Amino acid sequence: MKIISNQQMLDYIDDKLKLDYDLLLTYDNGKWIACDDSTGQKWVEEFDQLANAIGWLKGEYELWKNLLKN
Repeated sequence: MKIISNQQMLDYIDDKLKLDYDLLLTYDNGKWIACDDSTGQKWVEEFDQLANAIGWLKGEYELWKNLLKN
């Protein structure tokens, strides 16, 4: 897991930048942006809190877990 600049994140998502990490974070306009490329599909989500972004990257916020709570 690595925190990178917003421009690096954009370049990574556009395949203009290669990194040795597949779990990435950046901060932009008051939001944490997390990118999970562990499956090679670059899943991207935004969060208000860093802890939530890290939790999502660690797999703590899977959809089925949220569905079971409701």
